[in-house]
Amino acid sequence: RMRKPKLIYYNDARHYSLYRYDPPMSEHQLRQPVDEILGTGVDTIAFGLASGQTFFHDTKAGVRWGEGVDDHNHGVMWWRAAENARLALEAGLDPLRVVADRAREKGIQLLCSMRMNDASVDDNRYMMSRLKREHPEVMIGGGDARAATAENYELDLVRETRLELIDEVLGYGPDGLEMDPYIDVFFDPSRARECGPILTDFVREVRRLCDRRGEEQGRRLCLATRVHPLEEANLAAGMDVRAWMREGYVDLVVVRPEGMLFSPELAMDWVLETAAESGTWVYAPTGREPYDDRHHAPTIQMYRAAAANFVAMGVDGLYLSDLGWPLGLEEYQVLRELGDPEIY
Repeated sequence: RMRKPKLIYYNDARHYSLYRYDPPMSEHQLRQPVDEILGTGVDTIAFGLASGQTFFHDTKAGVRWGEGVDDHNHGVMWWRAAENARLALEAGLDPLRVVADRAREKGIQLLCSMRMNDASVDDNRYMMSRLKREHPEVMIGGGDARAATAENYELDLVRETRLELIDEVLGYGPDGLEMDPYIDVFFDPSRARECGPILTDFVREVRRLCDRRGEEQGRRLCLATRVHPLEEANLAAGMDVRAWMREGYVDLVVVRPEGMLFSPELAMDWVLETAAESGTWVYAPTGREPYDDRHHAPTIQMYRAAAANFVAMGVDGLYLSDLGWPLGLEEYQVLRELGDPEIY
Protein backbone atom coordinates (compact mmCIF):
# COMPACT_ATOMS: atom_id res chain seq x y z
CA ARG A 1 0.00 0.00 0.00
CA MET A 2 1.23 3.52 -0.77
CA ARG A 3 2.35 5.70 2.10
CA LYS A 4 -0.46 7.62 3.75
CA PRO A 5 -0.23 11.06 2.10
CA LYS A 6 0.55 14.03 4.29
CA LEU A 7 -0.58 16.61 1.74
CA ILE A 8 -2.15 16.01 -1.68
CA TYR A 9 -1.98 18.67 -4.36
CA TYR A 10 -4.21 18.51 -7.42
CA ASN A 11 -2.92 19.72 -10.79
CA ASP A 12 -5.43 19.39 -13.61
CA ALA A 13 -2.64 19.37 -16.26
CA ARG A 14 -4.47 22.12 -18.16
CA HIS A 15 -4.77 25.41 -16.26
CA TYR A 16 -1.32 25.08 -14.68
CA SER A 17 0.49 23.28 -17.48
CA LEU A 18 -0.54 22.76 -21.11
CA TYR A 19 -2.77 25.87 -21.29
CA ARG A 20 0.06 28.07 -20.05
CA TYR A 21 3.07 27.44 -22.25
CA ASP A 22 3.57 28.36 -25.88
CA PRO A 23 4.14 25.27 -28.02
CA PRO A 24 6.31 23.32 -28.22
CA MET A 25 6.81 22.56 -24.53
CA SER A 26 10.22 21.32 -23.41
CA GLU A 27 10.68 18.32 -21.15
CA HIS A 28 11.61 20.77 -18.39
CA GLN A 29 8.22 22.49 -18.78
CA LEU A 30 6.31 19.20 -18.94
CA ARG A 31 7.93 18.18 -15.62
CA GLN A 32 6.77 21.33 -13.82
CA PRO A 33 3.71 19.74 -12.13
CA VAL A 34 6.24 17.70 -10.14
CA ASP A 35 9.18 20.08 -10.00
CA GLU A 36 7.19 23.07 -8.76
CA ILE A 37 6.14 21.28 -5.55
CA LEU A 38 9.53 19.78 -4.68
CA GLY A 39 10.76 20.98 -1.30
CA THR A 40 7.24 21.67 -0.01
CA GLY A 41 4.95 19.64 2.26
CA VAL A 42 3.32 17.96 -0.76
CA ASP A 43 4.17 14.28 -0.96
CA THR A 44 1.36 13.22 -3.33
CA ILE A 45 0.15 14.74 -6.59
CA ALA A 46 -3.31 14.12 -8.01
CA PHE A 47 -2.69 14.69 -11.72
CA GLY A 48 -5.65 15.42 -13.96
CA LEU A 49 -6.19 13.54 -17.21
CA ALA A 50 -7.28 16.54 -19.30
CA SER A 51 -11.10 16.50 -19.51
CA GLY A 52 -11.64 12.83 -18.69
CA GLN A 53 -13.34 12.62 -22.09
CA THR A 54 -10.26 13.59 -24.10
CA PHE A 55 -6.66 13.13 -23.01
CA PHE A 56 -3.13 14.51 -23.32
CA HIS A 57 -1.38 11.15 -23.12
CA ASP A 58 -0.81 8.80 -26.07
CA THR A 59 -4.19 7.16 -25.68
CA LYS A 60 -5.34 4.22 -27.75
CA ALA A 61 -8.47 3.55 -25.70
CA GLY A 62 -9.74 7.13 -26.04
CA VAL A 63 -9.18 10.26 -28.09
CA ARG A 64 -6.46 12.85 -27.64
CA TRP A 65 -7.36 16.45 -26.71
CA GLY A 66 -7.77 18.34 -30.01
CA GLU A 67 -7.70 15.20 -32.16
CA GLY A 68 -9.97 15.74 -35.14
CA VAL A 69 -10.54 19.41 -34.28
CA ASP A 70 -9.66 21.69 -37.18
CA ASP A 71 -11.65 24.87 -36.50
CA HIS A 72 -10.31 25.56 -32.96
CA ASN A 73 -13.34 27.62 -32.03
CA HIS A 74 -12.97 27.68 -28.25
CA GLY A 75 -10.17 30.14 -27.69
CA VAL A 76 -6.42 30.11 -27.94
CA MET A 77 -5.75 28.23 -24.68
CA TRP A 78 -7.64 25.20 -26.00
CA TRP A 79 -5.63 25.27 -29.23
CA ARG A 80 -2.42 25.80 -27.24
CA ALA A 81 -3.06 22.66 -25.18
CA ALA A 82 -3.84 20.66 -28.31
CA GLU A 83 -0.63 21.80 -30.01
CA ASN A 84 1.44 21.17 -26.89
CA ALA A 85 0.08 17.63 -26.60
CA ARG A 86 0.50 16.89 -30.31
CA LEU A 87 4.06 18.22 -30.53
CA ALA A 88 5.12 16.56 -27.27
CA LEU A 89 3.89 13.18 -28.46
CA GLU A 90 5.60 13.66 -31.84
CA ALA A 91 8.84 14.37 -29.95
CA GLY A 92 8.46 11.20 -27.88
CA LEU A 93 7.50 13.14 -24.72
CA ASP A 94 4.20 11.69 -23.57
CA PRO A 95 3.03 14.30 -20.98
CA LEU A 96 1.69 11.67 -18.59
CA ARG A 97 4.81 9.51 -18.94
CA VAL A 98 7.04 12.53 -18.24
CA VAL A 99 5.13 13.37 -15.05
CA ALA A 100 4.93 9.75 -13.88
CA ASP A 101 8.65 9.19 -14.42
CA ARG A 102 9.60 12.45 -12.74
CA ALA A 103 7.39 11.77 -9.73
CA ARG A 104 8.92 8.32 -9.31
CA GLU A 105 12.43 9.75 -9.65
CA LYS A 106 11.76 12.36 -6.96
CA GLY A 107 9.86 10.12 -4.53
CA ILE A 108 6.53 11.90 -5.04
CA GLN A 109 3.43 9.70 -5.05
CA LEU A 110 1.16 10.06 -8.07
CA LEU A 111 -2.59 9.55 -8.33
CA CYS A 112 -4.03 9.87 -11.82
CA SER A 113 -7.27 11.83 -11.44
CA MET A 114 -9.95 10.99 -13.99
CA ARG A 115 -13.26 12.77 -14.47
CA MET A 116 -15.76 9.96 -14.73
CA ASN A 117 -18.34 11.85 -16.77
CA ASP A 118 -19.00 15.24 -18.29
CA ALA A 119 -21.64 17.15 -20.18
CA SER A 120 -20.87 18.01 -23.81
CA VAL A 121 -21.77 21.00 -25.93
CA ASP A 122 -22.38 20.11 -29.56
CA ASP A 123 -19.72 22.44 -30.98
CA ASN A 124 -17.09 21.65 -28.35
CA ARG A 125 -15.17 18.68 -29.68
CA TYR A 126 -12.24 19.36 -27.35
CA MET A 127 -14.29 17.65 -24.64
CA MET A 128 -16.26 15.11 -26.66
CA SER A 129 -15.33 11.51 -25.96
CA ARG A 130 -14.73 9.07 -28.79
CA LEU A 131 -17.61 6.99 -27.49
CA LYS A 132 -20.06 9.90 -27.73
CA ARG A 133 -18.74 10.87 -31.17
CA GLU A 134 -19.16 7.36 -32.56
CA HIS A 135 -22.18 6.25 -30.49
CA PRO A 136 -24.30 9.27 -29.57
CA GLU A 137 -26.94 6.87 -28.29
CA VAL A 138 -24.82 6.32 -25.15
CA MET A 139 -25.79 9.80 -23.92
CA ILE A 140 -28.52 9.94 -21.28
CA GLY A 141 -30.79 12.42 -23.09
CA GLY A 142 -33.93 13.90 -21.59
CA GLY A 143 -34.62 17.35 -20.21
CA ASP A 144 -31.92 17.64 -17.54
CA ALA A 145 -29.31 19.90 -19.15
CA ARG A 146 -26.47 18.59 -17.00
CA ALA A 147 -27.26 14.93 -17.64
CA ALA A 148 -28.53 14.96 -21.22
CA THR A 149 -25.11 14.75 -22.91
CA ALA A 150 -23.38 12.70 -20.21
CA GLU A 151 -22.64 9.00 -20.76
CA ASN A 152 -25.16 6.56 -19.31
CA TYR A 153 -23.47 4.07 -16.98
CA GLU A 154 -26.44 1.75 -17.25
CA LEU A 155 -24.98 0.70 -20.59
CA ASP A 156 -22.34 -2.04 -20.70
CA LEU A 157 -20.49 -0.24 -23.50
CA VAL A 158 -20.02 2.89 -21.36
CA ARG A 159 -18.65 0.98 -18.38
CA GLU A 160 -16.42 -1.26 -20.52
CA THR A 161 -14.94 1.73 -22.36
CA ARG A 162 -14.25 3.55 -19.11
CA LEU A 163 -12.51 0.47 -17.68
CA GLU A 164 -10.31 0.29 -20.79
CA LEU A 165 -9.31 3.92 -20.27
CA ILE A 166 -8.53 3.30 -16.60
CA ASP A 167 -6.47 0.22 -17.38
CA GLU A 168 -4.50 2.18 -19.98
CA VAL A 169 -3.72 4.93 -17.48
CA LEU A 170 -2.69 2.46 -14.77
CA GLY A 171 -0.18 1.10 -17.26
CA TYR A 172 1.81 4.31 -16.80
CA GLY A 173 2.77 3.14 -13.31
CA PRO A 174 1.09 5.66 -11.01
CA ASP A 175 0.54 4.87 -7.34
CA GLY A 176 -3.18 4.82 -7.93
CA LEU A 177 -6.28 6.35 -9.47
CA GLU A 178 -8.64 9.05 -8.26
CA MET A 179 -12.22 8.86 -9.52
CA ASP A 180 -13.66 12.35 -9.90
CA PRO A 181 -17.48 12.28 -10.23
CA TYR A 182 -17.19 15.91 -11.42
CA ILE A 183 -20.80 16.62 -12.47
CA ASP A 184 -22.19 13.87 -10.17
CA VAL A 185 -24.03 12.24 -13.05
CA PHE A 186 -23.82 8.56 -13.96
CA PHE A 187 -27.46 7.81 -14.77
CA ASP A 188 -30.73 9.44 -15.70
CA PRO A 189 -31.37 11.50 -12.53
CA SER A 190 -34.84 9.97 -12.17
CA ARG A 191 -33.28 6.49 -12.00
CA ALA A 192 -29.94 7.21 -10.36
CA ARG A 193 -30.80 5.99 -6.86
CA GLU A 194 -32.10 2.62 -8.04
CA CYS A 195 -29.05 2.25 -10.31
CA GLY A 196 -26.66 2.49 -7.36
CA PRO A 197 -25.82 -1.26 -7.43
CA ILE A 198 -24.66 -0.90 -11.05
CA LEU A 199 -22.20 1.80 -10.04
CA THR A 200 -21.03 -0.22 -7.04
CA ASP A 201 -20.32 -3.17 -9.37
CA PHE A 202 -18.37 -0.79 -11.62
CA VAL A 203 -16.27 0.46 -8.69
CA ARG A 204 -15.57 -3.18 -7.77
CA GLU A 205 -14.28 -3.73 -11.32
CA VAL A 206 -12.04 -0.67 -11.01
CA ARG A 207 -10.70 -2.13 -7.77
CA ARG A 208 -9.94 -5.39 -9.57
CA LEU A 209 -8.09 -3.51 -12.31
CA CYS A 210 -6.02 -1.72 -9.66
CA ASP A 211 -5.27 -5.02 -7.94
CA ARG A 212 -4.25 -6.72 -11.18
CA ARG A 213 -1.93 -3.88 -12.15
CA GLY A 214 -0.63 -3.73 -8.60
CA GLU A 215 0.20 -7.44 -8.58
CA GLU A 216 2.29 -6.92 -11.70
CA GLN A 217 4.25 -4.26 -9.81
CA GLY A 218 4.38 -6.03 -6.44
CA ARG A 219 2.27 -3.47 -4.58
CA ARG A 220 -1.31 -2.38 -3.87
CA LEU A 221 -2.46 0.54 -5.96
CA CYS A 222 -4.58 3.15 -4.23
CA LEU A 223 -8.14 3.76 -5.42
CA ALA A 224 -9.41 7.17 -4.34
CA THR A 225 -12.70 8.93 -4.97
CA ARG A 226 -14.11 12.39 -4.44
CA VAL A 227 -17.48 12.47 -2.70
CA HIS A 228 -20.11 15.02 -1.74
CA PRO A 229 -20.12 16.00 1.97
CA LEU A 230 -23.80 15.01 2.27
CA GLU A 231 -24.47 11.29 2.06
CA GLU A 232 -27.91 11.89 0.59
CA ALA A 233 -26.40 13.82 -2.32
CA ASN A 234 -24.15 10.86 -3.13
CA LEU A 235 -26.99 8.35 -2.94
CA ALA A 236 -29.15 10.55 -5.17
CA ALA A 237 -26.42 10.25 -7.82
CA GLY A 238 -26.16 6.47 -7.40
CA MET A 239 -22.98 6.63 -5.32
CA ASP A 240 -23.23 4.28 -2.33
CA VAL A 241 -19.98 5.51 -0.81
CA ARG A 242 -20.50 3.65 2.48
CA ALA A 243 -20.62 0.36 0.58
CA TRP A 244 -17.49 1.25 -1.39
CA MET A 245 -15.64 1.93 1.85
CA ARG A 246 -16.95 -1.05 3.80
CA GLU A 247 -16.22 -3.48 0.98
CA GLY A 248 -12.66 -2.20 0.73
CA TYR A 249 -13.04 -0.99 -2.85
CA VAL A 250 -11.72 2.50 -2.14
CA ASP A 251 -8.66 3.31 -0.03
CA LEU A 252 -8.99 7.08 0.12
CA VAL A 253 -11.95 9.47 0.10
CA VAL A 254 -11.78 13.19 -0.64
CA VAL A 255 -14.77 15.08 0.76
CA ARG A 256 -15.24 18.11 -1.46
CA PRO A 257 -17.69 21.01 -1.10
CA GLU A 258 -19.71 22.47 -3.95
CA GLY A 259 -17.71 24.44 -6.49
CA MET A 260 -14.57 26.12 -5.20
CA LEU A 261 -15.96 27.56 -1.98
CA PHE A 262 -13.38 27.79 0.79
CA SER A 263 -15.09 25.81 3.52
CA PRO A 264 -13.46 25.55 6.97
CA GLU A 265 -16.13 23.13 8.22
CA LEU A 266 -17.77 20.26 6.35
CA ALA A 267 -20.57 18.02 7.61
CA MET A 268 -18.85 14.69 7.03
CA ASP A 269 -19.39 12.70 10.23
CA TRP A 270 -20.83 9.81 8.22
CA VAL A 271 -17.61 9.56 6.20
CA LEU A 272 -15.38 9.66 9.27
CA GLU A 273 -17.52 7.07 11.08
CA THR A 274 -17.40 4.67 8.13
CA ALA A 275 -13.67 5.27 7.68
CA ALA A 276 -13.07 4.33 11.31
CA GLU A 277 -14.72 0.97 10.60
CA SER A 278 -13.10 0.32 7.22
CA GLY A 279 -9.65 1.86 7.59
CA THR A 280 -10.26 4.20 4.66
CA TRP A 281 -8.21 7.41 4.59
CA VAL A 282 -10.21 10.68 4.57
CA TYR A 283 -8.95 13.94 3.09
CA ALA A 284 -10.49 17.39 3.23
CA PRO A 285 -10.03 20.09 0.58
CA THR A 286 -10.00 23.77 1.43
CA GLY A 287 -11.23 25.37 -1.80
CA ARG A 288 -10.08 28.77 -3.00
CA GLU A 289 -12.98 31.25 -2.73
CA PRO A 290 -13.70 32.51 0.80
CA TYR A 291 -17.28 33.41 1.66
CA ASP A 292 -15.97 36.80 2.77
CA ASP A 293 -16.12 40.01 0.70
CA ARG A 294 -12.97 41.31 2.42
CA HIS A 295 -10.78 38.69 0.74
CA HIS A 296 -10.65 37.41 -2.83
CA ALA A 297 -8.40 34.51 -1.83
CA PRO A 298 -7.83 32.69 1.47
CA THR A 299 -5.13 34.10 3.73
CA ILE A 300 -2.53 31.89 5.41
CA GLN A 301 -4.45 32.41 8.65
CA MET A 302 -7.59 31.02 7.00
CA TYR A 303 -5.69 28.01 5.72
CA ARG A 304 -4.23 27.35 9.17
CA ALA A 305 -7.64 27.62 10.85
CA ALA A 306 -9.40 25.40 8.33
CA ALA A 307 -6.61 22.81 8.46
CA ALA A 308 -6.70 22.79 12.28
CA ASN A 309 -10.49 22.29 12.18
CA PHE A 310 -10.21 19.35 9.82
CA VAL A 311 -7.45 17.68 11.82
CA ALA A 312 -9.54 18.07 14.98
CA MET A 313 -12.44 16.40 13.14
CA GLY A 314 -10.22 13.40 12.42
CA VAL A 315 -9.19 13.63 8.76
CA ASP A 316 -5.97 11.96 7.67
CA GLY A 317 -4.73 14.95 5.72
CA LEU A 318 -5.53 17.81 3.39
CA TYR A 319 -6.17 18.05 -0.34
CA LEU A 320 -5.17 21.31 -2.00
CA SER A 321 -5.95 22.59 -5.48
CA ASP A 322 -6.26 25.74 -7.52
CA LEU A 323 -3.71 27.88 -5.75
CA GLY A 324 -2.59 30.99 -7.59
CA TRP A 325 -0.20 30.17 -10.43
CA PRO A 326 2.66 30.52 -11.06
CA LEU A 327 3.29 29.66 -7.44
CA GLY A 328 4.61 32.60 -5.43
CA LEU A 329 5.69 33.21 -1.84
CA GLU A 330 2.14 33.03 -0.42
CA GLU A 331 1.36 29.80 -2.26
CA TYR A 332 4.63 28.21 -1.17
CA GLN A 333 3.92 29.13 2.44
CA VAL A 334 0.61 27.25 2.20
CA LEU A 335 2.25 24.26 0.50
CA ARG A 336 4.99 24.15 3.13
CA GLU A 337 2.88 24.53 6.26
CA LEU A 338 -0.12 22.35 5.46
CA GLY A 339 1.99 19.22 5.15
CA ASP A 340 2.44 18.98 8.92
CA PRO A 341 -0.19 19.88 11.58
CA GLU A 342 2.57 20.59 14.10
CA ILE A 343 3.51 23.66 12.07
CA TYR A 344 0.08 25.28 12.18
